[in-house]
Amino acid sequence: MSSHAHSLNDSSDEEYAVKLLENMLKMYSPSGQEAELASYLKGELVSLGFKEVSVDSVGNVFGEAGRGRPHILFIGHIDTVSPFLPVKKSEGRLYGRGAVDAKSPMAAMIVAASRWIKSHDHGTVRVCCLVDEEGGGKGIKNLIESSPEADYAIFGEPSGLRNVTVGYRGHIGVKLSVETEPVHISVGRKEFNAVELAIDLWEKIREKLSETKRSEKGEFHKVTSSIAGIEGGDGGNVTPRKCDLYVDIRVPPEVRCEDLTETLKRIVSKFNEENAKASASMNVRFKVNPVLISKSSPVVRALTRSILKTLGGPVKFIKKLGTGDMNLLVSSLGIPAATYGPGDPKLSHTLNEYVEVEDYLNSIRVYHNAIFELCSMYRKG
Repeated sequence: MSSHAHSLNDSSDEEYAVKLLENMLKMYSPSGQEAELASYLKGELVSLGFKEVSVDSVGNVFGEAGRGRPHILFIGHIDTVSPFLPVKKSEGRLYGRGAVDAKSPMAAMIVAASRWIKSHDHGTVRVCCLVDEEGGGKGIKNLIESSPEADYAIFGEPSGLRNVTVGYRGHIGVKLSVETEPVHISVGRKEFNAVELAIDLWEKIREKLSETKRSEKGEFHKVTSSIAGIEGGDGGNVTPRKCDLYVDIRVPPEVRCEDLTETLKRIVSKFNEENAKASASMNVRFKVNPVLISKSSPVVRALTRSILKTLGGPVKFIKKLGTGDMNLLVSSLGIPAATYGPGDPKLSHTLNEYVEVEDYLNSIRVYHNAIFELCSMYRKG
């Protein structure tokens, strides 16, 4: 067993935990470029004494600690958004791309699981270092396709030290395409301008979606939509013949993704009826269902108890406006799950991304104690 695998109360172990995260931050790993970091983590898992260390066909890295049931998945991701940020330590903070989203949760789960290796209790923790969470999600999709043996799952994403994330909105990505006959730009008529027609179509869609399930409960319970990209025209003397709009829609648990897509189809169909010289089409690029976990879920209760025992209260339950890998796992496999991790979620993807080192170290204790809580619940049935 590696000399790293001793009590986190030991100052040298804390030094290792900080160094692990620092090394991870120095390895730039935007979606699709995780190979260097994956290789490094594979070596660290072996060094720490994990069993069944492997890398799958898409680049996910796995390692197991402990034995027997329950089987607990610790799931994090090792990819980040761009650009790279200089790594530095200052005033108790560690700065760098991924310091919050989500290399500090990933590193904390690795160290917490490594402590479980020494435990004589029954229970297996499988650390899953996934790729492409910020991209198309091929990491979590490949994990799901493998049908992992699991009783519980904890996802590592920034929630704040005393918060447990219990909800994520769903996500629909749509490509809207509008085509029409081009004419000289000086004609100035909308029916010959695909860009202007596409904007008209978008405004009709946005207006309709804003009426869907209006809620006084807050933004999490509302449908929101945005243009994520637009392609059309070349800036010349001819009206744009074609325009593609890439639309991002976020969906609360109260709304079915299927109902929204049917609404979009009806709007596009009506648009075509009203615009004889144009043709609009719609392609659903991806669809992810929302997820809302009950506070009585065993994983939520385990994390809550762990936070209370480790740090004291109060514990808050938060719902995020975005979408995470937890959506896919829960909707596909039904494994009890929740999300927890150090870091301020508001710093995710910013140019000032940092994590408090003390928070990072405390999160390791929370993850470790959550293992004990889940194993205890499992034995009690």
